[in-house]
Amino acid sequence: MFTNYLKVAIRNLLKNKLHSGINIAGLAVAFAASIIIFLFARNELTYDAFHKKADSIYLVYKERITPTGTQITRDTWMPMARALVQDYPVIEKAARNWASQSWVE
Repeated sequence: MFTNYLKVAIRNLLKNKLHSGINIAGLAVAFAASIIIFLFARNELTYDAFHKKADSIYLVYKERITPTGTQITRDTWMPMARALVQDYPVIEKAARNWASQSWVE
Protein backbone atom coordinates (compact mmCIF):
# COMPACT_ATOMS: atom_id res chain seq x y z
CA MET A 1 0.00 0.00 0.00
CA PHE A 2 2.77 2.45 0.95
CA THR A 3 4.76 1.59 -2.19
CA ASN A 4 1.70 2.38 -4.30
CA TYR A 5 1.41 5.84 -2.68
CA LEU A 6 5.12 6.41 -3.21
CA LYS A 7 4.88 5.48 -6.91
CA VAL A 8 1.93 7.82 -7.45
CA ALA A 9 3.74 10.67 -5.67
CA ILE A 10 6.88 10.20 -7.78
CA ARG A 11 4.84 10.07 -10.99
CA ASN A 12 3.07 13.32 -10.08
CA LEU A 13 6.39 14.98 -9.24
CA LEU A 14 7.83 13.98 -12.60
CA LYS A 15 4.69 14.89 -14.51
CA ASN A 16 4.32 18.38 -12.98
CA LYS A 17 7.96 19.43 -12.61
CA LEU A 18 7.44 23.20 -12.45
CA HIS A 19 4.53 23.05 -10.04
CA SER A 20 6.33 20.53 -7.84
CA GLY A 21 9.53 22.57 -7.87
CA ILE A 22 7.70 25.73 -6.82
CA ASN A 23 5.96 23.87 -3.98
CA ILE A 24 9.18 22.24 -2.74
CA ALA A 25 11.08 25.55 -2.91
CA GLY A 26 8.29 27.30 -0.99
CA LEU A 27 8.33 24.59 1.64
CA ALA A 28 12.11 24.88 2.00
CA VAL A 29 11.89 28.68 2.39
CA ALA A 30 9.11 28.28 4.97
CA PHE A 31 11.19 25.79 6.97
CA ALA A 32 14.25 28.06 6.84
CA ALA A 33 12.22 31.11 7.92
CA SER A 34 10.63 29.15 10.78
CA ILE A 35 14.02 28.01 12.04
CA ILE A 36 15.44 31.54 11.87
CA ILE A 37 12.42 33.00 13.70
CA PHE A 38 12.65 30.29 16.36
CA LEU A 39 16.37 30.90 16.92
CA PHE A 40 15.85 34.67 17.13
CA ALA A 41 12.97 34.30 19.62
CA ARG A 42 14.96 31.84 21.73
CA ASN A 43 17.91 34.22 21.82
CA GLU A 44 15.73 37.15 22.87
CA LEU A 45 13.87 35.18 25.55
CA THR A 46 17.00 33.68 27.11
CA TYR A 47 18.91 36.95 27.27
CA ASP A 48 20.97 37.01 30.50
CA ALA A 49 19.33 33.76 31.63
CA PHE A 50 22.71 32.21 32.45
CA HIS A 51 23.15 34.41 35.55
CA LYS A 52 22.32 32.99 38.99
CA LYS A 53 19.90 35.85 39.72
CA ALA A 54 18.53 36.27 36.19
CA ASP A 55 15.06 37.16 37.46
CA SER A 56 16.43 40.28 39.17
CA ILE A 57 18.26 41.74 36.14
CA TYR A 58 16.52 44.67 34.50
CA LEU A 59 17.17 46.87 31.50
CA VAL A 60 16.55 50.59 31.89
CA TYR A 61 15.32 52.43 28.83
CA LYS A 62 13.90 55.81 28.07
CA GLU A 63 11.00 56.92 25.95
CA ARG A 64 11.65 59.89 23.73
CA ILE A 65 8.49 61.69 22.59
CA THR A 66 8.95 63.12 19.10
CA PRO A 67 6.53 64.68 16.60
CA THR A 68 6.42 61.38 14.71
CA GLY A 69 5.67 59.30 17.82
CA THR A 70 7.37 57.75 20.81
CA GLN A 71 10.84 56.27 20.41
CA ILE A 72 12.09 53.71 22.91
CA THR A 73 15.86 53.88 23.26
CA ARG A 74 18.25 51.97 25.51
CA ASP A 75 20.73 54.81 25.80
CA THR A 76 20.43 56.59 29.13
CA TRP A 77 22.36 59.48 30.57
CA MET A 78 25.87 58.94 31.97
CA PRO A 79 25.14 59.39 35.71
CA MET A 80 22.02 57.18 35.59
CA ALA A 81 23.63 53.98 36.95
CA ARG A 82 25.32 55.79 39.85
CA ALA A 83 22.14 57.72 40.69
CA LEU A 84 20.00 54.58 40.69
CA VAL A 85 22.31 52.82 43.14
CA GLN A 86 22.46 55.88 45.44
CA ASP A 87 18.73 56.72 45.37
CA TYR A 88 17.23 53.22 45.56
CA PRO A 89 18.63 50.90 48.25
CA VAL A 90 16.94 47.89 46.60
CA ILE A 91 19.34 48.13 43.66
CA GLU A 92 22.53 46.25 44.53
CA LYS A 93 24.62 46.95 41.43
CA ALA A 94 24.27 48.87 38.20
CA ALA A 95 26.24 48.75 34.97
CA ARG A 96 26.18 50.90 31.89
CA ASN A 97 27.32 49.68 28.50
CA TRP A 98 27.99 51.57 25.33
CA ALA A 99 27.66 49.40 22.23
CA SER A 100 29.21 51.73 19.66
CA GLN A 101 32.62 51.75 21.36
CA SER A 102 32.22 48.44 23.26
CA TRP A 103 32.98 49.64 26.75
CA VAL A 104 31.28 48.93 30.06
CA GLU A 105 31.16 51.38 32.96
